[in-house]
Amino acid sequence: MTKNQWFAASFLVLAGSMAFMLVFAYTGLLMYQISFQQDQFADGTHIAGVDVSDKNRVEAVNTLNESVESWEKKTEYKLTWSDETVELPAEAVQILVEPTVDQTLGNPDLTEADLLVSVDDTELQEAVQQFSFHEEGDDSIDFDELASAIEELTGKLPEDGIEKEISPYLTSA
Repeated sequence: MTKNQWFAASFLVLAGSMAFMLVFAYTGLLMYQISFQQDQFADGTHIAGVDVSDKNRVEAVNTLNESVESWEKKTEYKLTWSDETVELPAEAVQILVEPTVDQTLGNPDLTEADLLVSVDDTELQEAVQQFSFHEEGDDSIDFDELASAIEELTGKLPEDGIEKEISPYLTSA
């Protein structure tokens, strides 16, 4: 083999090897992106007023947890009837951040969402029993409707706290 033929053969082997490595690397990158890329929220997506735009699930959960913790520190849950006020313990209301994020990620058309909230019925009933009308025994409360109203209001993380009038939920026994 002459010097020129040896150079051409070596060049073809090197060029072919380089082309193979580039194609392999590019294909690997595409497969990684398809297989392991996390879903992200669309631009302009807000959950309970908190911006989660262009965040993945973990980042959105962390951001919402920080906002919820800060909101819970300064918020009291109050139930009112006439001129009486009873405080609902904070432990009675559970804000479900992760299910909210999962539900919102599962619906890409959704850009505004409220947090999912759960109210402990037992604690709610104990709080309502502290009102004076409860001693008379004439009236009862539609606890499911009251809990739903508290859940809906809490899901928005209102700045002025939670104060719920219970008279619309009174039913005659």
